[in-house]
Formats: sequence, C-alpha cells, structure tokens
Amino acid sequence: MADGTSYQDALAEAQRAGLAERDPAADVEGYDATAKVMILSALVFGRQLGREQVACLGITGITGREARQAASAGRRIRQVATLGFSGPDGRVP
Repeated sequence: MADGTSYQDALAEAQRAGLAERDPAADVEGYDATAKVMILSALVFGRQLGREQVACLGITGITGREARQAASAGRRIRQVATLGFSGPDGRVP
C-alpha cells in the first residue's frame, strides 16, 4: 500500500502469493492475535483472560496515506500483539 496499491489489491496479491488465507478476517481483524495472547497468558502467567479483556484493533482501517507516511519515514505498519499486567495486584489494563 505504501506504493499506492489499494488495500483490496494488496490483499488479493497476498492471497495469490499464499501469504493470506482465502478468508483473511481472522488475521487482518486481529482475531488470531487475540486468541494467541489469551493462550499465552494462560500458559505463561496462569491467567485465563476473556475476550473482553483483550483490546483488538485490526489493520483493515489502515489507509494508503498512512502506509505512505510510514514508508516515507522509513517505517512499516504492522499488526502487533502485546500482553501486559499493571498495578501492584497485576490487574489486566
């Protein structure tokens, strides 16, 4: 998208290359990342989180303008999953 390709065309290209599934919703909407954070929380910290405790923001709302701005600054927009607990009692933020 940084080179002016539309989101739909970039997604279609990724699907043709085998990098995106036929139904990419789980990946591009962040659902897979959310599930992985929940699994890791349970395995690593022994804390099972509910979906309502995990903020999720997919990449479908990224515009070509944002992708070009990132590229011109030498950066890329990526979907990232993080897990953090806060406060003295380790509450989920």
